[in-house]
Amino acid sequence: MPIFYDIITIKKYSKFGSAYSMQLDHIEYRKLKGIKEFQACEDLQLKVWGFSERELFPARHLLTAQQNGGLVLGAFNNLNDLVGYSYAFLGSSQGKYYLYSHMLGLLEEYKYKNIGYNLKLLQRKIALERNLNLIKWTFDPLEGVNANLNLHKLGVIITEYYVDYYGEFSGINYGLPTDRFLVEWNLNSTIVLDKLNKKIEASSPLTEYCLITKISQRENGFLELIDINMNCIQKKILVEIPPSIQEIKSIDFELAMDWRIKLRNIFTDYLSKGYIVIDFCSSTSGEERKSFYLLEQVFSP
Repeated sequence: MPIFYDIITIKKYSKFGSAYSMQLDHIEYRKLKGIKEFQACEDLQLKVWGFSERELFPARHLLTAQQNGGLVLGAFNNLNDLVGYSYAFLGSSQGKYYLYSHMLGLLEEYKYKNIGYNLKLLQRKIALERNLNLIKWTFDPLEGVNANLNLHKLGVIITEYYVDYYGEFSGINYGLPTDRFLVEWNLNSTIVLDKLNKKIEASSPLTEYCLITKISQRENGFLELIDINMNCIQKKILVEIPPSIQEIKSIDFELAMDWRIKLRNIFTDYLSKGYIVIDFCSSTSGEERKSFYLLEQVFSP
């Protein structure tokens, strides 16, 4: 059964097609249905985030949300097992309605296969069909994989930084303050359409931007942020982050906390000075890969 896929509209044309489903690379993406599928979401939350029972979103909550304006999407393998899901609900601010995407999680063995990306594309399609042009969510500024998906592949922008947003958490979020970026995904903006259609022109060399972070390598191999330029006046600036905060946290918690506090100081300061985060960039030298946030000043305070 042939399936034709358009990256912007996520249309699936087939004899048994659905407006809210698609299939790519043996993974089916669709809205969840039935209590058993929502119970599978509970199991997935435990595996992905290591939540305690009090932190879980219960199956009945997700089912009820789905039937009353929320949006719970799943990614299913060829055995019809749930391997990833997203959960969003209707939000509003200053009279404007949008979709707030609260959760997106994948089983470890299904990461780096564009599954999260495809879930977001289906989420976008359904939001537009509901006449919603904006989706918001949060993510940890220290998680480079999420930054690459959100900024470099989807085309979001970041204008706000929340300090210890969720308070104390268990599982993979345990220990560090839960600082978060607030993401705005303007679904029909030029940059989003260009990103999704792969029309973004080659970016300028990173050396053309002001790198405000100075990094050194500790004896244990981990990167340490040793100096920050808090007075850069260039229009575009770069902020480097470590390749794996989870690995640092598991071995050198003090260093992980140091990264959290220093990045907090950087982003709260520069965002207050009219900068927004517009992209996530990488450079490679030999086997060494470095990752940077790209900020641009859009107004002067």
